Amino acid sequence: MASMASFMGTFGQVTNTLTFVMSLLGTSAIIRSLGLRLTLLLFPSMCLIVVVIVLCFPSLYLLFGAMIILKASSYALNNPTKEILYQPTSSAVRYKAKSWIDMFGARGSKAIGGLVTDVLKGSTEGLVLYGSLVGMSVSTFLIYNAYSMGLMYEKFEASGFVVGEEEEEDGSAVVVDDEDHESQSIQMAPLMTSSANTANHVTVEDDVQVAQ
Repeated sequence: MASMASFMGTFGQVTNTLTFVMSLLGTSAIIRSLGLRLTLLLFPSMCLIVVVIVLCFPSLYLLFGAMIILKASSYALNNPTKEILYQPTSSAVRYKAKSWIDMFGARGSKAIGGLVTDVLKGSTEGLVLYGSLVGMSVSTFLIYNAYSMGLMYEKFEASGFVVGEEEEEDGSAVVVDDEDHESQSIQMAPLMTSSANTANHVTVEDDVQVAQ
């Protein structure tokens, strides 16, 4: 138990230190030099390479080093570039997308990974083999997805298109019409005070906008 705690403590210290150094010195420089599309491809490509290396040369120390590099790259490189993809989107689209990804996407992927580990926990060889196959499949899909998202981002940035902007404009028009109707109703209220059946309806609409 003490050795496991020591192992995890060392893992956390090294990972956070490397993440801090990469964030301080490397993140912005890599994005500026490679561009967003190629930077997005770095993390899934590293995942694929690491899985293949661990499959061919299974070693605890090799796996330890690989996990440190992948964790640090995820925090310092992949997450910042992923957030940049939200720039050509409206506030409503950004809010909905981030909520789904953080609540369902991230938790669902971890649950699937835990399920694979639990099923194959009885055999170390089977866990390495079949777990690596799952990892290579996921990494390949992420490479394709990162490339597609990078192309789409460059296209939207060049054209100035904002995803969801038209829906927000339509929603704003509806809100203005509701406010005009409410204003007219308030102006007519004094003329209807003598009626015993006068009804006052107040509608409050809250538009939640989240800035990145």
